[in-house]
Amino acid sequence: MRHHRFTLEPDAACLAGHFPGRPIIPGVVLLDAAIAAFDLRGPLRIVQAKFLKPCAPSTAIDMYLEEAPGGRLDLRMEDEGQTVLLARMQSGAAG
Repeated sequence: MRHHRFTLEPDAACLAGHFPGRPIIPGVVLLDAAIAAFDLRGPLRIVQAKFLKPCAPSTAIDMYLEEAPGGRLDLRMEDEGQTVLLARMQSGAAG
């Protein structure tokens, strides 16, 4: 299992309007951060994604990626041990 820690600064452009007074990191930004952090290349399909808890800027998010046979990728993100995102992706031409 691979691990990476991600933190988004509170002045990041993607937070503008998301949401004033109580900003949260957009789900697409979390997924994009994982794809970049784990250097996932080539065709990639998000099969399923569950966002379980909002993430505030400046929060240290632990990302875990498990690679399974057939190109399946299981992603889990945690904030202080609490799961905030679960996703299953498919890499390559498989699936």
